[in-house]
Amino acid sequence: MNRLHIAPEAGTSNSPAGEGARDTLDVRSLWFAIRRRSKVMAAIFLVCTGTAVFVTSQMKDVYSARTRVLIDPRDRQIIESGVTTSVRPDSTIMDTEVQLILSRDMMNKVVDELNLDADPEFNPLLTSTKPAARMPGPGVATSGAADSPDGALVVADGDKATEPGSRGRMLAADSLQRSVTAFRDGLTYVISINAKSSDPEKAALIANTLTSIYISGQLTTKVDETVKAGEWLQERLGVLREDVRSAESAVQEFRSEQGLVDAGGVSTIEAKIASLTSQLLVLQADLVEKRLRRDEALRYADADSATAQSSDVITSPLLTTLRSQRSDLSREFADISTQYSTLHPEYIRVKNQLDELELNIAAERRRILSSLKSDVQVAESRVTSVESELRNLNGQLNRNNRELIKQRELEREATASREIYEDLLTRAEQVTQASQLQRSDAHLVSAAEPATEPSAPNHKLNIALGALVGLALAGFAAVLFEMFEKGVSSSEDVEEFIGLPLLTTVPGVPRKNLLKQYTADQLSRYMLGKPRSAFTEAIRNLFHTLFRASRREGALTVAFTSALPGEGKTTLTHCVAALAATQSKRVLIVDADLYRRTLSKSIAPDAQVGLLEVFQGKVSATEAIRPLADSHLSILPVADAPSDPNVVVTREECEKLFTELKQHYDLVVIDCPPALPVLEARVIGAAADTLIFAARWRKTHRKAVAKSIQLLNTEGANILGVAITRADLRTQALYDDFGGSHYKLYSAYYRD
Repeated sequence: MNRLHIAPEAGTSNSPAGEGARDTLDVRSLWFAIRRRSKVMAAIFLVCTGTAVFVTSQMKDVYSARTRVLIDPRDRQIIESGVTTSVRPDSTIMDTEVQLILSRDMMNKVVDELNLDADPEFNPLLTSTKPAARMPGPGVATSGAADSPDGALVVADGDKATEPGSRGRMLAADSLQRSVTAFRDGLTYVISINAKSSDPEKAALIANTLTSIYISGQLTTKVDETVKAGEWLQERLGVLREDVRSAESAVQEFRSEQGLVDAGGVSTIEAKIASLTSQLLVLQADLVEKRLRRDEALRYADADSATAQSSDVITSPLLTTLRSQRSDLSREFADISTQYSTLHPEYIRVKNQLDELELNIAAERRRILSSLKSDVQVAESRVTSVESELRNLNGQLNRNNRELIKQRELEREATASREIYEDLLTRAEQVTQASQLQRSDAHLVSAAEPATEPSAPNHKLNIALGALVGLALAGFAAVLFEMFEKGVSSSEDVEEFIGLPLLTTVPGVPRKNLLKQYTADQLSRYMLGKPRSAFTEAIRNLFHTLFRASRREGALTVAFTSALPGEGKTTLTHCVAALAATQSKRVLIVDADLYRRTLSKSIAPDAQVGLLEVFQGKVSATEAIRPLADSHLSILPVADAPSDPNVVVTREECEKLFTELKQHYDLVVIDCPPALPVLEARVIGAAADTLIFAARWRKTHRKAVAKSIQLLNTEGANILGVAITRADLRTQALYDDFGGSHYKLYSAYYRD
């Protein structure tokens, strides 16, 4: 049988070396498989497509409206405040905002704003008896549906559907939540809000209202948070103000108690110590300088006049004058010494003047040295005095360390309280100003407008999906049919799987009444009445095969059997016999189907004796045979009421009977029971000269045929071949890879 298959790839473990090429799909077989199942596939495809069309046509039109809201990522603070109520949006915050928009609280606000609990589209407790009026706008009061004067809305049950907190309000919020969607547009900071309704204007109004409530709610939340922060700050400022006052009062009281006075945050003792320390450094430096001058003066005190004169320590204006006079007088004395002797009065006068000057200079030097010593003593006394005062102050400072530590602790507490108070005071002023300048982070980008065309249902898409599903199911069904089809359908099935030649393929005869089956007698008359039909041609092919066998062997006995009942063996028996009778052949039909006696019921219904009686020896074959009128055809029937239905038929009896019958007839055609369930079929079929096996097209399982053939071969039957019955020639050609095109060509020869 030519099925859809894949050729094995060369070189694999399942294919011999050098055999075949790469795995390729047999496209031709696939095409023929699709054509074989075209009716089923077309039916499934049409059913699915038709269902999609019907379901789509029954769906109500739904209109969508969309608004877009921008969550501003920029922190636009008009004033610099230490507190902010907004955060830079990220993916998590954007998703949170989407969930906030779709929250139950938002749905309830929209329901209350637009009175959706009084709308039958959203409140299933209401039923509309008239076309729904235009939905009231926000703030329009509506009365209960049951009180509507024109009866447009009727409460479906006894519940007060439109009262706040009622079941109708909750159902309206549920319906609204199902009809509203929100999502983030890609990676942007824009959120799209979609609303659906059967009314385009209502859908736009719902989307715009939800967006407005969301934006105003966000602004209200920020203002409320700012106001709450301001109130908390004012309350806290009152507490801190008292804390600052208490802390500063405690510092002042402690200072007063301890007698501590400060100037610019420094105590008086510390200030005095610092001042005296600086003064002491100056005095010590001055003392060092004066000691150096004194020591140098002492070093030159006993030096000669020339050496002492080179020192700038022992100097004064008088000493300078005296030294100048001595210098002049010394020059004069040098001149006189060269002119006069030591006894000369001028020499003595000058000499006396020089001695007097030396005495005056020595006296002045002693006076200067005494002055330097006095300066050193004064400086030492000053240093000693300052050091003594510093020791006293340090002792006093050490005694007051505990009080100073306590004072500083109180001062730190007061300073901290003051700083906190001042900081909160600044923040309170900023928050007060910020509450008046708050703006929402969400901004309307585009408002919703009423749609001109419905967004759902998408008729084209639904029908396309239905067609696609139908196509997929049709293909799946075709694959299933091909996988599970085990019937005999082509010559390949017969020749390859069963191992017998295909004698003929008998097509089915078109029926006027599809609920009524043709009998074998009716089909034989159809064959004789339509000699150019495809059915007749198939019987002629089968008869020709038998005619060739009869020319070799003379009179011929031919048995017809099948695997199961209803496969056309009786029709083949009758039609072959009827066709042979038209050729002036002496033909005998033997009805060997002892239990169903189909042929006997059709052409010899009133027979009293038949084949069983012949086997029992009650009558001879000649006595049981009944000739048919106006033909060379006779029948050996099965009696209507067999005397002993449990008679066992043996092969020897059958061969003896058939030998006798061939002496009087050219062709003996035997209608045997099915070979698989009935023993007599195998025995009688083995006794005949040849046997033709009938298999119904695409119905008889190949394994059933093979098993029947095996049983017949076991009995020694001479099986001539297989005849396929009730075939659709156009479809059957697809199994043989003819494509059905040849059927159109040779159909001109047929006249059904």
